[in-house]
Amino acid sequence: MLMSACVSYNEDILGRFSLDEAGSCSSCIDTGPRVMTFREVSGEPPSYRYRFDFDGGGGHAGTYQFVATDSSDVSLTLYPDSAGAFHQDLVGEAIFTQYRLRSDVVRSPCGGLFKQCKWRP
Repeated sequence: MLMSACVSYNEDILGRFSLDEAGSCSSCIDTGPRVMTFREVSGEPPSYRYRFDFDGGGGHAGTYQFVATDSSDVSLTLYPDSAGAFHQDLVGEAIFTQYRLRSDVVRSPCGGLFKQCKWRP
């Protein structure tokens, strides 16, 4: 019997990802972050920080965790601890997203079965 386990996936997604406007739905351009940045902060144990920057200078930041439920399905959970005025209500919350990491591209569904928002390194 095969059982899938949740495994932290942070070490493989460090870096900066920019929205691929040509390969994404218009809703991604209107509401999604323009840039996602993921980094490791030294310490024992190390922590993993993110920052999402939106149009107009807004954004939020905090800790994150990508969780692998099997070899091809990795989802992102955000824990914001700072934010601009438009995202203050997120601080202190756990945000379970539909962001997935596949082939070094962060993706989320939009506008139908085969359409996706895409952020590339």
